[in-house]
This record gives sequence, C-alpha cells and structure tokens, in this order.
Amino acid sequence: MIKTKAAGAVVTASSIKMKVNGSLRPVVVSIMSGGSLRRAFPVVADITATASPAFANGVQQTFKPTRVTSNTIQVTPMGGTAPYTYAWSIGGDARVGVDAPASAITTFSALLYEDSASATATCTVTDALGSVATAIVAVDLIHYNEGGSN
Repeated sequence: MIKTKAAGAVVTASSIKMKVNGSLRPVVVSIMSGGSLRRAFPVVADITATASPAFANGVQQTFKPTRVTSNTIQVTPMGGTAPYTYAWSIGGDARVGVDAPASAITTFSALLYEDSASATATCTVTDALGSVATAIVAVDLIHYNEGGSN
C-alpha cells in the first residue's frame, strides 16, 4: 500500500500509474529517510498485448499439395517494461505452424491439398521484469482444387 497526503488528509493507494503524453510510462519511486535513499523501485503499468488483425487466413488454389500461408499478424505489447520477448504456440490442427515463433510479427502456414486447417494461436509476451500477457489469433487456412488436375 502507498500512503500520501492529499488536501491535508492521508490517502492510501495500491498502485501508481503515470501518463506521459498519453502513454503509460515506468515510474521509479524513491523512499528517503533522514536525508538518505533507503529504497528505490520501479512502478510500471500492467502489461497487455493485442494482435492485429485478430484473425489469420490464407486461401490457395492449385492442382497439387501446397503450403498455404496466412496474412501477417503483429502483436503489440502495452505497459510493462521493455524489452519484450515473444513465444507463439498453436492449439488445434497440428499441421498449422508458426513461421516466426519468437517474433512479434509472424504468419501461419500448413501443407494442404483439397483440405482446410483451423487453429488457435497464442502469443505469450514477457517483459523485462517477467510480467506476462497473451494475445490470441484465430487461424483458418484453405486449399482447394477447382476444375482439373496437373
């Protein structure tokens, strides 16, 4: 708990958040006692992450098995403390893979023939202090062979 004086009364709060130019920024709180620094620690905003767009899809028409690749997805962390690390995982169809599993920007792909593959991709974002956030993306990949063969 944090105690401070406001309008002559003692106010208690559980966190401090500071906005600078519209963005949450880390704050360092220093505790002084008797003119000496006793403790300093960072206060940062909670980390969140969003994926844009929140869906990934790819469609391919050929007459042979083909790797179908989705559109590009980018995960953006907010709050927390940089630098961030990224780890993608896939739930659902095991044929769907993450093309850049340790990156904020990736695509998804699967080798398909007259078939489709659906999955849910989760990006776990970890900040420099170990705080974690996740972003979830729906993945749909489709291959079709219309009207002929090669």
